[in-house]
Amino acid sequence: MQEQVLSRPATEAGLCLMVAFFSVAGYNALEIFFSIFEIFKRRRGLYFWSMLAATWGIPLNVIFSITSIFTLIPVIPSVIGYLLGYYLMSVSPLIVLYSRLHFVISNPRRLRWILYGIIALSSVIIVSMTIFISCQVAGLEHFRNYRLICWNVTMTCLCVTEVTVSGVYVREAVVNLKPVLRMKGQEGRKLILHLVALYIYVIILLGIFLILIYSHHYVPVLGYHSLVYSIKLKTEFAILNKLICLVRTSTDSFQNPQPPAPNALRNIRFDGCQSILNQTPQRDSDSSTSKWTSKDDIETAEKRSCG
Repeated sequence: MQEQVLSRPATEAGLCLMVAFFSVAGYNALEIFFSIFEIFKRRRGLYFWSMLAATWGIPLNVIFSITSIFTLIPVIPSVIGYLLGYYLMSVSPLIVLYSRLHFVISNPRRLRWILYGIIALSSVIIVSMTIFISCQVAGLEHFRNYRLICWNVTMTCLCVTEVTVSGVYVREAVVNLKPVLRMKGQEGRKLILHLVALYIYVIILLGIFLILIYSHHYVPVLGYHSLVYSIKLKTEFAILNKLICLVRTSTDSFQNPQPPAPNALRNIRFDGCQSILNQTPQRDSDSSTSKWTSKDDIETAEKRSCG
């Protein structure tokens, strides 16, 4: 029998729990995949491609985790597929978070430092997981404790980074979109509550993930890891749609005092991550009213931050 690359199921309950997590994660990934092509009419931009990569990483991780555990295919193809899915599923959500920050942060230096941090952490994840799986395939059991410590530390850094970047996004969104939120009244307050609740929900999910890791429940962790990222991606779409409706209707009401048609929001289109806020509220230093900047200004700011 071929050596199983991933942790062996210790109990029947752990195996059933892992399969349940995999099933829900696979369904969520399929739903997200079709939603991406339904929502993104123009399929380009950093947000679109990072969401697509993260979505593809979930089923790859699920499929090749199962093939590794039950030795359904040779070890080497199973390991390659698992690592590819793991990299896409773990690194792409960080890029998704970064692309969202362009909506609410206009400081190129801050964006650049956040990007450097994401690149550094992604490199650590890729290198550490490659070493971890390679040593396990090679049967180097005397490095087992070091591999587990490395994996625990890597997962902790990943969770802390996601919580930190998400917190920055929530704070900057509330501060910089305050004119729009104030204009919308109760609907704006609901969006703030939704952002805060979503942030707390993500913290709880990642906290449970770390508890499973440090309590050495590695079998359920395999499925729960995929489940967490599938839920996070679905919540990304939820907050994205709310931002579109809120900002777009606020822009229409600012430029045209007449109320929009009931079906106007059905034709909303945006171009990747930069077009959600085609017009962004910005306080003019010489006036107490809001000033609207164009999409070209947002794209120019992103080029400066990435360049």
